[in-house]
Amino acid sequence: IKAEADKIPVEPLPTKKQKVATAELDEFWSFAPQLKGEPAMDMVCLGCTQKTHLGISEWSPYNASCKKLCDELFTRYDIRRYNTDGWKSYSKMLPPSRHRISKKGTQRIERQNLNFRTHIKRLNRRTICFSTSEIMHDAVIKL
Repeated sequence: IKAEADKIPVEPLPTKKQKVATAELDEFWSFAPQLKGEPAMDMVCLGCTQKTHLGISEWSPYNASCKKLCDELFTRYDIRRYNTDGWKSYSKMLPPSRHRISKKGTQRIERQNLNFRTHIKRLNRRTICFSTSEIMHDAVIKL
């Protein structure tokens, strides 16, 4: 799994920011025993018009994950509108004039995260299948 995930290239920073009309951001929680019961969070950003992944922040606690993803988005893209749910970290990190909180604006990404939880057992909320290392967790999410 790790070898296959390492084959996926990391995109270099663009010389010019790509314009994106609307992006959806959402988080999903997971668990690993090495964190001693503390949940960790993965965050995903999906471009609405292109229906492509704009970024992912893997396995960080709460606000750190949001900051990591937002920094990547601000560097790579010029996004006109961010659609999120009501999680407080988004309000801290995103520009208020471009931030919209609504369930209607996050339907695609919420559905995608549901598919992740359905098909990747280690992301289920109540299961005996879980990642024992951060490296394996990140590799599975990347794939």
